[in-house]
Amino acid sequence: MLILCSSLQLSPIRVNAYHYSGAGFLSTPLSTDALFIPPITQADLDGNGVPENIVINNEQAFLISNGQYVWESPPDWQVLQTLISDLDQDDKSEIILLIRRPFHPWPVDQWLPFGGRIEDFQDSSGMSCHIIMIGWKDGRYKEIWAGSSMSQPALSISAADLDQDGQIELITMEGIYDDTSIFPGKTIKLWEWNGFGFSLLTSLPGKFNNFMIFTTQSKQSAITIIAY
Repeated sequence: MLILCSSLQLSPIRVNAYHYSGAGFLSTPLSTDALFIPPITQADLDGNGVPENIVINNEQAFLISNGQYVWESPPDWQVLQTLISDLDQDDKSEIILLIRRPFHPWPVDQWLPFGGRIEDFQDSSGMSCHIIMIGWKDGRYKEIWAGSSMSQPALSISAADLDQDGQIELITMEGIYDDTSIFPGKTIKLWEWNGFGFSLLTSLPGKFNNFMIFTTQSKQSAITIIAY
């Protein structure tokens, strides 16, 4: 990990590190003992003692248990990223999916005089961005929670207890539909579970290409923004 940190510091890539203070993101030096926190993709989701593993193949997610496929995402979803975490704070891990799927307007919009309030929440091919939770419930894997079409599509997600309060937060890098610039990320956002969905804790505007989560020996996590 020290080699990676040294390479980042010496490379032409612009690297900025931020620590969440509880009030917002504060710029902080990238520690030489920084340890990368990889996304979790394996856990015992159904409590049978056998860990499941989530993988992506050709933009479709597959959950594998003991060599068998036990769940797969619908074929009309474009799965961009997966991880396993307990974002809804129910003491059970779920699969977190970042997807794009065919856009559907809110049903109520067809009855309102000024419908189409989320008409722009899709790309030019008619795909909208969503964050979905899949978990084990009622004896099967099913959709636990699904976010509405995002006005600013998430390009990358992660999960970590940034403020060390014992609860895991959702971190998103969000941009603009159909943006093809070299810095597609326009905002890094931090979210907490409110019992029904996610509430925004803070955001960091800028121009970003990606981000990673690091921790240190003191266990203070920091978001490292990598722009290149």
